[in-house]
Amino acid sequence: MNEAGPPPEQPVASPAGGEIPAAAEAAQPLDPLTAATLTALDQAPPQRTWIKSLILLAVSLGFFAMAGLFNNSPTGLAILVGVLLFHELGHYAGMRWFNYRDVRMFFIPLFGAAVAGRRTSVEGYQEAIVLLLGPLPGILLGGVLGVICMFYDSEMLRSATVTLLAINGFNLLPFMPLDGGRLLHLVLFSRQRHLEALFQFVTGVLLAICGGLLGGWLLAILGVFMAFGCFFTFKMSTLARELRSALALTGDTDFAAPIPRELAVPLIERVERAFPQVKQPQSLANVVRQLWERIHIRPPGMLASLGILALHGGAFLSLPAMVVIFNMPLPREATTTRVDGKVVRTREVRVWGRLRSSTELDDRGRLNGRHLEYSPVTGKLLAEGNFLDGQREGIWMEYDAKGQPASMILYRRGVAIQVKQP
Repeated sequence: MNEAGPPPEQPVASPAGGEIPAAAEAAQPLDPLTAATLTALDQAPPQRTWIKSLILLAVSLGFFAMAGLFNNSPTGLAILVGVLLFHELGHYAGMRWFNYRDVRMFFIPLFGAAVAGRRTSVEGYQEAIVLLLGPLPGILLGGVLGVICMFYDSEMLRSATVTLLAINGFNLLPFMPLDGGRLLHLVLFSRQRHLEALFQFVTGVLLAICGGLLGGWLLAILGVFMAFGCFFTFKMSTLARELRSALALTGDTDFAAPIPRELAVPLIERVERAFPQVKQPQSLANVVRQLWERIHIRPPGMLASLGILALHGGAFLSLPAMVVIFNMPLPREATTTRVDGKVVRTREVRVWGRLRSSTELDDRGRLNGRHLEYSPVTGKLLAEGNFLDGQREGIWMEYDAKGQPASMILYRRGVAIQVKQP
């Protein structure tokens, strides 16, 4: 009677595209770099407590404030920090909503603020929502404050409105690593590796050029690194595409959890062959984690992508519409008291809360009396004169941007009959 031998080893899918025995790891010792990288992968990054996160935020904010004091007034710096904090709190809330791990916020001196965290889901629409939750609330708040400024004269509110709309609108631009660029990359370009690499290269070059022209050398250096990094991006996308079909993917992959050991070793070996210049275990482990995430991440579906792009485009197009609305002249009648104590009616025209002109009226509502015009930007006097029965009458003075007399015009019944230079 023949005895049955041991059952044959069951093969498992190999990320290399073939099959490897389940006991291959035990049968063949690992080389030192692979073993060290595997150890680094098994070590989960330490979780930061809320106290450590608060200390990181406070220290980075201190460095940011010290750097910003050289270019901003204390009030302007406070508004800038508040706007950046509000923007990043939107990202922070989104990450918390979708259960990101190790979420933390910090400020970057001379650059801005950032929120970082480790995702736990493969759903691309969640990352898109996290990206939109930064600039969209800031634009909405800027719009509300802008409308208030149309009826209430406050220089601080105007400054906060401009800063909110400028920073959040800038972040919607379709350039990496801005929120708008990352959003378009996620929704559109990440679906095709050649477009993804080309998009990163073009935005990197444009960022470097803008940084150089504007004197922002940190932006220029970042742009150069992004442009050269397109080769790494293309290679990673190619690897992910090759390995995706060889792995048994599940929809509930937790990126914060360690990579299964039976898949981690083949992944490490493939990354070693693709990037022979990476020799440090920790660096190699970071590349493997990026590849593992790229293999699993799914871009948003068609309907979700259309909705996300509509939100992005609508928010971006709302900015010029707000500029037009905020600069609409709003006339109104008011009662003022002159120096001699006489109470008179005046017609005021305000542009975004600032007084643009003030003209006295008679009992029938006609322009009749003192007229003053002011700059809507600086608030300085631009012209002064008198109306009589709705027409310019007498001597009118015009002033330059420094408030100095520029010309003197004599009117008779609304017709200029003489012009004198001071």
